[in-house]
Amino acid sequence: MKYLVRWEIDSDAATPLEAAREARAAQRDPFTVAVVFDVFEVSAHGKLGKMQRVDLDKADNSDDCFVCRGCGREESVCSANPCAGVIADREATL
Repeated sequence: MKYLVRWEIDSDAATPLEAAREARAAQRDPFTVAVVFDVFEVSAHGKLGKMQRVDLDKADNSDDCFVCRGCGREESVCSANPCAGVIADREATL
């Protein structure tokens, strides 16, 4: 299985280089709270599939849920009342 892993940080840096350095420092800090990642399944054709938000501080917690990549809601909620992203994904697979 292939995955795309995303990690984001907000920065008020003066330059892109300063922002990148700030982000890298946050990643390397052993006491960081920046431990939440969005992990996407990637198909053999490169299409993004389900996204799971993983909090490494809670990695032993089996309650991690899949999140809709269209709206950020739990997948079970979005599947019951689909957002535009879910509808577009369904139409693309038809």
